[in-house]
Amino acid sequence: MKFEAIEVYKVSGNKDEVLFEQRIIGPVELVPMPTGRAYLMLPMDYEKREDARKRGLMEAPPLSKWDLRERRILELSKAESIKAFSLNPGDEITIIRKSWGRTWNHKVRRMA
Repeated sequence: MKFEAIEVYKVSGNKDEVLFEQRIIGPVELVPMPTGRAYLMLPMDYEKREDARKRGLMEAPPLSKWDLRERRILELSKAESIKAFSLNPGDEITIIRKSWGRTWNHKVRRMA
């Protein structure tokens, strides 16, 4: 499903501090998993994959470990993913994550 990131943060770190924080605005994808959870991911860069194919380089298959590490922003729980999938086009959802003594409010809007 296509969503638009109004204000989404890709955050990673170790147990003591935040090492990487990136603000993302623009199109994102919601990818359902068989367990009922879902991943909020950056869109696939088809030009980059096509270029790798032309050069004969190995490309990461969709939803492989490498692809998930590069594109995944958030993992949504079952309840959050049900809310996100039941949104009407144009509606927003806020996903709250707390860690490292901070609170991140991720806002996404479903696209038509």
